[in-house]
Amino acid sequence: MQDYGGPVGFRVASRRPELVHALVAQNTNAYLAGIGPSLAPIAAYFKNPGPETETPLHTLLSLAGTKSQYLVGVPDSSLVSPDAYTFDQLLLDRPGNAAIQLALFLDYKNNLAKYDDWHRYFRDAQPPMLITWGCYDEIFTVAGAEAYLQDLPDTKHTCSLSGYSIKAPSPKKTTGNEGGHVFDSQSLPRSWVSDACSLSGRHQLIWRCGRDAFPGRSDRN
Repeated sequence: MQDYGGPVGFRVASRRPELVHALVAQNTNAYLAGIGPSLAPIAAYFKNPGPETETPLHTLLSLAGTKSQYLVGVPDSSLVSPDAYTFDQLLLDRPGNAAIQLALFLDYKNNLAKYDDWHRYFRDAQPPMLITWGCYDEIFTVAGAEAYLQDLPDTKHTCSLSGYSIKAPSPKKTTGNEGGHVFDSQSLPRSWVSDACSLSGRHQLIWRCGRDAFPGRSDRN
């Protein structure tokens, strides 16, 4: 699950938890703590839709807005293929698509209203979960990743120098740690931060939580 796919996946999982073997979430927010500054224009729009609040959203749908989702937090933009954001923008620029995106922005408030239900599902079902996050994501911040610990406290995590699922820095090392912490620039040893967090864009960090860090559940075949 990633981005809009997160709310879709959490709706399905919370309705039929017995069918869920495990969850994989990439920058998939489910907590108010994770709402980043880049979502402020969307929040203003769904609270008070109109021409004044709609105008800033067109910047998010522009090439500059699309590029920022790939490049923010990446130290060397030459490692990111322009094909990625160029083809994304071609799809966004299709006739009528801007209206669809605005409708999705307006509807996003309904996802926030479901957060408490999803937290209850996490607490009750304790699904094994693999979470990846970029610590410099300005849309869904790493605070949203850390918030999962409130309801899924038995965590293991692995920090990796992975990139944004396309051309990105190759991992120099992988560092694992047991315990109830997730990766952020304040809570981990500086040696980890210098090697990992400094290279993190929107989809960089990996840690694992749940039963023996995602081996599969013992109560199903």
